Amino acid sequence: MHTRLSATEKRFAGIQITQSLLSLRVYKNAKSICSYVSTNSEVDTHQIIREALLAKGSIIVPKIQGMNLELYSIRAFEELIIGAYGILEPHVRRAHVPIQSIDLFIIPGIAFGKDGTRLGHGKGYYDRLLQSTHVPTIALAYDHQIFDTIPHGAKDKKVDIIITETHIYDLINPSISSV
Repeated sequence: MHTRLSATEKRFAGIQITQSLLSLRVYKNAKSICSYVSTNSEVDTHQIIREALLAKGSIIVPKIQGMNLELYSIRAFEELIIGAYGILEPHVRRAHVPIQSIDLFIIPGIAFGKDGTRLGHGKGYYDRLLQSTHVPTIALAYDHQIFDTIPHGAKDKKVDIIITETHIYDLINPSISSV
């Protein structure tokens, strides 16, 4: 959080993180993936979304609706337009995708604990969304966003896997975590 990466460092780290994600069995086996669409301050998911579109034909992305996230399937990156908080979100009004049909979530955050704790952007969108599912959740982060633990409340949802440019913290199968 206190370390700023240059554009080149962010790009390199993003490539490392993307390669790690795409190599995970839980990612490869997921039929229906929901990913956040990154802003400039977050690990870039644009390439991940494009890869999923090529490999799987579609990907689910969130759209802010009031105090909640609604989920929509897209079939092309160009279906995204700038929405709430300057975040790209689907503009096509297709049927909302039920959370029960999703196999894997890729979620954002500001800081993460090595124990899976997560500090989001403060509005609780993902904590509310993920309360009704138990599928794997993966957070993408830069090394400087990782701490031993971070403050969290009872309603804060922990993540199962955290991927940085140098580590994979697998809290489901700690024996395969890379350090």
